[in-house]
Amino acid sequence: MRRVIRFVQTVPPQWLELFLVFAAAFSCLLLTLVTGWAEAALRPLGLTLSLRGGLYVFVLALTVGVGIYAARRWREMAALKARYRAIFENVPVGIFQISVDGHFLMANQYVAELFGFTSVPEMMREVQDLGRQFYARPEERAALIAALEKNDVVTNMETQMRRRDGSLLWTLSNVRAARDAGGALTYFEGHVQDITARKESENLYRTLVDQSLVGVGILQSGHYVFANRAAAELFGYTVAELLALTNEQTAALIHADERADVAARIQDRLAGKKIPSHSILHIVRHDRSERWLEANANRIEYRGAPAILILLVDVTERKRAQDEMQLTLLQTAMRQDLNTALGRAGADLNGVLRSVTRIVSGALGDLCSVALVSADGAWVEPKAYAHIQREREAAFGELLGHTRLPVDHPILGRVVTAGEPLWIPRFTSEMIANLPVVPLTDYVLEFGLASYLVVPIRQGHDILGALGVLRERDGAPYTLQDQILLQEFADRSALAIANAQLVARLQTELEARRQAEAALRASVEQVELGQTVVPALTTPDELPPLLDSICERAARLLQTQIGGIYLCEPLQQRVRVVANYNTSRDYRGVTLQYGEGAAGRVVVTGKPLQLANYQTWEGRAQAYRNSEFGSVLAAPLFWQGQVIGVIALNDAAGRVFTDREVKLLELFADQAALTVPPVAPDL
Repeated sequence: MRRVIRFVQTVPPQWLELFLVFAAAFSCLLLTLVTGWAEAALRPLGLTLSLRGGLYVFVLALTVGVGIYAARRWREMAALKARYRAIFENVPVGIFQISVDGHFLMANQYVAELFGFTSVPEMMREVQDLGRQFYARPEERAALIAALEKNDVVTNMETQMRRRDGSLLWTLSNVRAARDAGGALTYFEGHVQDITARKESENLYRTLVDQSLVGVGILQSGHYVFANRAAAELFGYTVAELLALTNEQTAALIHADERADVAARIQDRLAGKKIPSHSILHIVRHDRSERWLEANANRIEYRGAPAILILLVDVTERKRAQDEMQLTLLQTAMRQDLNTALGRAGADLNGVLRSVTRIVSGALGDLCSVALVSADGAWVEPKAYAHIQREREAAFGELLGHTRLPVDHPILGRVVTAGEPLWIPRFTSEMIANLPVVPLTDYVLEFGLASYLVVPIRQGHDILGALGVLRERDGAPYTLQDQILLQEFADRSALAIANAQLVARLQTELEARRQAEAALRASVEQVELGQTVVPALTTPDELPPLLDSICERAARLLQTQIGGIYLCEPLQQRVRVVANYNTSRDYRGVTLQYGEGAAGRVVVTGKPLQLANYQTWEGRAQAYRNSEFGSVLAAPLFWQGQVIGVIALNDAAGRVFTDREVKLLELFADQAALTVPPVAPDL
């Protein structure tokens, strides 16, 4: 029974009704056959038509039923037609059929009113060429026909049309091509809507967006698919150029330092994750200049796919102002730190220099060094250095810790002589290859050199030295602001350095005076001893021990490696070595003519002589050409106004004896001369 019910439910209603008509007529036939009631009444007709009575009833019932069914179906079809006609006429969408040559074959009232007609017949009479009369740009109809020839269907076509009175409107159409059995186009049909209000709103919105000072862009699939003029100008492009960028070129608009983070945020936003919409972007413009943009990004759907809507505002100047404010606060803190460190270091020169280099390297990095002018003004000597990475600090110390540069050096000469800063914002490979300091070249080849800045350390009119910083490979170039800050550090440090140097000089002088006094006391004792011994000395063989003792005392007094004593032989016009201390071989007995070598020169001039390197001195004696002598300080021995000998001291090459040391040796020589005359030969 259920199957029967399901079958009946699947039969269309009109066929079910027709089946019921036939069932009723067949039931009448069965009834007449069973009862026979129609036999007598219909017999005359049956004689005429040769039909039985039951069949008469069947035919009659069938005819009546079919008539009733047909009338009912006609009424239903008429109602359905009226309903569809009402929909056709009243739907707020234009429905039409148009011939290929541009005549309306059918249209509803919406189409007529859309184009300014009062009725459809009126429109169909007047419209002879749709392309010429309705299209604002007739060539668009030709393009539509070509598209329909190819694809049969055109959807969502926006077209600017013209009304009967000449006013313009915008329409949205969907059109289908109808073809005959041979495939030729017969007519077009479709529907049309008035979107003038929407287009005007869109145009107004686009005008507002295009004229907006805020950059507006839509990022989709890794590149911009929409941008207004302000957004394009922020990146240094036109709108067309910005939209034409590839995914790689679009990614390159973000600074390399932030590119990975920005890409990750975009992916998270597209994935629906909740992340802050506000951010600051560091961008690289088309001309390679850098700017900072404030961005507000949100996920949207654009043309059926997820995208990012971005609003951009240039905040470069604001960020620079904030950075300058932060820099000012940082510099103030660093000044306070420097003042505190210098105060703690007090008069300790090494402590002062370490404090300066530590603070400056942290502020301006990577490496900071202080070089001071030597006491004689001929050299610039590195005294302290600091690096933000301690292991590189050690490497720098090994390479340059003992390097002295002349004051006319190409790098530091202008700084320490003229007091002018040296600022090299960006080092090139050629500049690195031509560095005049070999150890510095080794350091640069290992760690790289990006930028270099040196300023003088000035105290009044005096230049005490130079304060320098450098940034290694890939470091940012130093700026004028950095130079101003470094010079301020140097000026603040100058007074502390000058005070520490003064204290160091005073301490040195006090120590020298103490040593001189001790040496004088020892000399007096030696003289007294010599005076007691002299009467007992009867032969020259008893003199050498006394002279060796004097020679050793002189060397220790001035802290030199080697010492020697020469005595004059006036008859032969020469000097002879009579004592030496700590030499590699015994030079006693070596003679030099007056004027020859350092000792011979002192005998002739009667004045002390100082040499930085004896081996490179043009007046060196032939006897000492292959000797170990380096720096030399020689002083005459006077007795009753005549030179009777010379005390000569030697140290490593390059040592420069101070005026105080020269004076100290002269005083010692005067005391030593008191011991020599009674036993000196030829006197």
